[in-house]
Amino acid sequence: MDKKYDILLCGHLNQDRVGFLKYLAQKGIGVQHAHGLEYEEMLRRLAEARIGINFSKNFNGLHPVLQLKGRMFEVPGAKSLLLTEYAPGLEYHYDIDKDIITFESPQEMYEKTKKLLENPGAAEIIAMNGYNRFMRDHESHVRLKNVLEEINKI
Repeated sequence: MDKKYDILLCGHLNQDRVGFLKYLAQKGIGVQHAHGLEYEEMLRRLAEARIGINFSKNFNGLHPVLQLKGRMFEVPGAKSLLLTEYAPGLEYHYDIDKDIITFESPQEMYEKTKKLLENPGAAEIIAMNGYNRFMRDHESHVRLKNVLEEINKI
């Protein structure tokens, strides 16, 4: 699929996310944003992006909590590079800096985004590594097979 977007964020813009995106914009990096899409349209847009952004904070409780989210699987599954806010346990699902790229601050996000945009060949290799890892370990048929094997052990 042709890549129409350098960087895409699919999801709601809360104050935290806006802060990260404003920092990138101040440094000259624009991010396309989509919200309220049907699932199939969101996946198509992610596939049209070189880089898909994921933010890991959940603000539904008293304090923000970092967590694994579905976008961490949808972006690599769409053959786009996942640039994600680090969440504990992510390293059990992907090899960081080989399959995906993580950040923990707006500054780190900017530095890594800049390098990825300056090195599209390297970004494409990481995107394909992420896709291959997704297909090997996280695609729904693989997950279902693993669940059924565990049930059969009981």
